[in-house]
Amino acid sequence: MIFRRILYFIMLYAIFAYSVLYRTYDSFIMLVFFVSVTLLSLIMLILSRIFMKYSFEQKTLYVPRTQEYTVRYNIKNSMPFPITGVSILFEGLKKPQSFTVGAANTAIVTKKDKQEHCGCYYTAIQTMCLYDFFHIFSLKIKNPGVVKIISLPRLFGVSTKEYVKSMLYAKDEIDKAESNGSDVNGVREYRDGDSLKNIHHKLSCRTSKLIVKEYEAEDADDDGFLFYGNGADYDSGQLKVRDIMYEFMYNVMYLRLEKKGKITGYISDCGAVTAMNITSKDMLDEYFERVYEQSGCDSGNHCNIPSGTFIFAAAFSEALYDICADAKDKSFVLYLPDSERIQCKNSDAEVIYIAAGGEEY
Repeated sequence: MIFRRILYFIMLYAIFAYSVLYRTYDSFIMLVFFVSVTLLSLIMLILSRIFMKYSFEQKTLYVPRTQEYTVRYNIKNSMPFPITGVSILFEGLKKPQSFTVGAANTAIVTKKDKQEHCGCYYTAIQTMCLYDFFHIFSLKIKNPGVVKIISLPRLFGVSTKEYVKSMLYAKDEIDKAESNGSDVNGVREYRDGDSLKNIHHKLSCRTSKLIVKEYEAEDADDDGFLFYGNGADYDSGQLKVRDIMYEFMYNVMYLRLEKKGKITGYISDCGAVTAMNITSKDMLDEYFERVYEQSGCDSGNHCNIPSGTFIFAAAFSEALYDICADAKDKSFVLYLPDSERIQCKNSDAEVIYIAAGGEEY
């Protein structure tokens, strides 16, 4: 562009000098024409900027982690003449994309990417510029837009039940099924619609099948889930463990949602615990978005977490233990990666360890 400007001013100077020296009608017409065309190109550039519309096709994009996705950016030209020069540079890329937008037409610019870990990410336009026909003048667009990427845990579909079973740690000797105040009638293999609170974990691990306890009265309450601490400062190894815990929780919640129709997700953020009723997969995705955005501080009053809540975490902390220890009249089921077994060996909390260090299902 600098070269074009230098060339333009050299030509302008030459034409101006020629018209001054010779003062002919032809030289005057040449100077007027040259300047007029330049001004017309500038006016068309300004009008293009005024009437052009631009935005990401989606403001928020939900996509499973490790899956490639495409971000689309639309540039709409409502003028009866083309925009002859547009340059867009996405954040994270080194080379801008340059193109033209036809008269009364829309151009679509795309960027492909994928996220290795669960969480909230952002894709933005770093720079966006418009150029006139001769590429002498340019206009820089401020705040051209940003799209929010929600990298979700992967869903294992028809294999969800097998996945949940495979993630239970084989050496676990803890029975976490809740009796709900009823007497146990017996045990049987898991059936669609059974409450996860009634899983007999000790027997399930021994038989490699999901075994549940049968009670005289079934619990009709909604299942409640909470992920404690998002670990914003985790290293790469801890992020991998957190991803596995996210995926285990996501698949368990999906399994219960699919069969029961309604579950409750809790969000803990510096002492404020809020509930979200989940009745669809879209709402489940939105719940995880809120989980990602929690600050993750380990302090505050968590006494309003209902009894029987399934609490998931990627790491054990004293604050997490206090939640279970302080609630004497409540019973929580705590899911942790097996790597945290030593850290919480003295805990009185009921813990189920997940094989987060092995192969992924």
